[in-house]
Amino acid sequence: GALGLTVISVFAELTRNAIITLVFMLLALSVLYQLIQRGRLKTSTHIALVAAMLLVVLGGVGLISIARESSGLDNLIDTAPIAWDTEHYKAWQDGERYGWPKLPDGETVDISSYLRIAWFKEGLLLVRDHPLGIGYGRSAFGHGIKAKYDVKLGHSHSGLLDIMIGIGIPGALLWVAFVVSLVYLAYRRLHLHAPNYAAVLLFLVVLDYGIRMLLDSIQRDHIMQQFIFLVGLAAVTMVCDAKVRNPRKNKFK
Repeated sequence: GALGLTVISVFAELTRNAIITLVFMLLALSVLYQLIQRGRLKTSTHIALVAAMLLVVLGGVGLISIARESSGLDNLIDTAPIAWDTEHYKAWQDGERYGWPKLPDGETVDISSYLRIAWFKEGLLLVRDHPLGIGYGRSAFGHGIKAKYDVKLGHSHSGLLDIMIGIGIPGALLWVAFVVSLVYLAYRRLHLHAPNYAAVLLFLVVLDYGIRMLLDSIQRDHIMQQFIFLVGLAAVTMVCDAKVRNPRKNKFK
């Protein structure tokens, strides 16, 4: 039922990043199920799961194509090289002041794609200039751009890049290690004590947040608070559920 409501929501909103995240989550869940149940599944079941995975990919590509057409992203390929040339085209600093660049066919670049790509490049340059970070904050990217160009911007549209700008490469690596460790703990618990629905919840929440973190600035505010809360709740429930099912195995491996 929850999956059905999610699909309806995706069709209604046609949010590109949500579609990408949903496709990856469904694929990961299918792979996880096959890993946990390997040796118990028949060949026909494996084939059916692989076919379902292909359908998910094709359906996701179709939805993304619809979303792209509905929001005018057919010129993404032509927009990318222009957006990457942040030295020559400066509309990423202020579109009204510099004017939005034009594509070879005379059309205006897709503004959303242009800004995402340009800000991503400038964010990488900030990381190169400050590998240990400029100081943690919800608008680290904006602070770095302000200091460098005297231009007021907000976030970079990538949570991981925002973290890297704020606390540097070592801090970003620690954060990635934390996320990966949560995925490993969830998989380990499922491998030892399946079924464990709290472990599945932990796996999906971390995967969803981790993928979306690459595409949107969600390492901030209530979104990050919700993530930490759900991770803590799911992790504790996962361990408690395993202890109830296996009272002699109280050690969490």
